[in-house]
Amino acid sequence: MLVREAVRDLVAEEPLLLESAARARFHGGDLIVEPSRDREVLYFLEEGEVQVYHRTPHGHQVDAAVLGPGAVFGDMPIVGHSMRFAYAEALTDVELAVIDRGTVERLLMTRPRVALALLDVLGNRLREAEVMLGEMAFGSVPARVAALLARRYQEEGSVIALSQEELARELGAPRGETREALAALEACGLIRAGRRRVYVVDPQGLQAIA
Repeated sequence: MLVREAVRDLVAEEPLLLESAARARFHGGDLIVEPSRDREVLYFLEEGEVQVYHRTPHGHQVDAAVLGPGAVFGDMPIVGHSMRFAYAEALTDVELAVIDRGTVERLLMTRPRVALALLDVLGNRLREAEVMLGEMAFGSVPARVAALLARRYQEEGSVIALSQEELARELGAPRGETREALAALEACGLIRAGRRRVYVVDPQGLQAIA
């Protein structure tokens, strides 16, 4: 989450990135990103909508997000931005600015402030990953759900855009156990679960359980 926002802000605040970028157009139904394409490139969505999704080993599609103008997606490990196992499909006709690795490398070398900001974000992401690994190894599913929601509350506020599928995937937990954990937290008055949304009612209570 933090990395995606940092990269989006980087693109928005550095006009040279967009001015020098190539342009690409896709029609509704076209695949823009898929795992079989090994290419380091970022896309800045200027017009239209894009669906990001994953496929299960059985071929089922799991929707992750619908992106609109101003969103950044693609695969660029140098800035911690990865979609290596995801698909991105144009929902409408779209226009994209295409930013390659060389352009990003030149920006990082000539803008030390940008490089330091990204290092700070990546460091925070690493610390969060270490915490999550500990929770996945030792915590119960309700405690892990509470911990994740408490962290997301700090970043997003009381309305968290997160479906049960996405939550289970982030936790590495069975969807049924994740659903039961959400129901238990809701019964305790800590959250209210909606369609692809979780509303935090008592953040202190979540933190206590986590």
